[in-house]
Amino acid sequence: MKYFLQIIVAIGAVITSNLLIAHDDPIYSDSNLELTIPSVDTEDHPGFYKDVRLEFYQNDLWRLTRVTTTTVLQEIYDVELVKTDNIPIQVFLKISGALIDGCRKLGEIDVRRKEHVFEIYIHIDPHSIPADDVACPGSVTFFTKTVPLPVYGLNAGEYEFQVNGKFNGEFTFMTDNTLP
Repeated sequence: MKYFLQIIVAIGAVITSNLLIAHDDPIYSDSNLELTIPSVDTEDHPGFYKDVRLEFYQNDLWRLTRVTTTTVLQEIYDVELVKTDNIPIQVFLKISGALIDGCRKLGEIDVRRKEHVFEIYIHIDPHSIPADDVACPGSVTFFTKTVPLPVYGLNAGEYEFQVNGKFNGEFTFMTDNTLP
């Protein structure tokens, strides 16, 4: 029974991960000649632009019809590195923080690796940011999110992580992180 449950959990994880990965792909619509790009990185910030929409205009020209810029969540209080012992090793960041009013909600979490540095940005959901004339309830919501880092297949060596450009840490692989 124990192995049956492990298999079901593994299948569920594969199905879920495939759905999440498919969501990040750009989508082109023939019916309205529109290209939707879910997320665009800048050199300094993964996932800075969201829901980018381009419409075919004329003669190989495209018009930008929609883009949302993200807001980085500032209220991060703790980042804990969690590293498994089994090979291949898995690495997670347990990130704790708070939403400082009753309106804002957590947005997407973007992870990117440049060489030996993982950059993680936690955003506020842009649809939950109130207009200037809207009063929000004065409630604080604490959260903890566990973020997996894509470390399978990495070579032995030292790696660093940065969360929202403020929290830094490092971990080391003594051997290549692959199946034996």
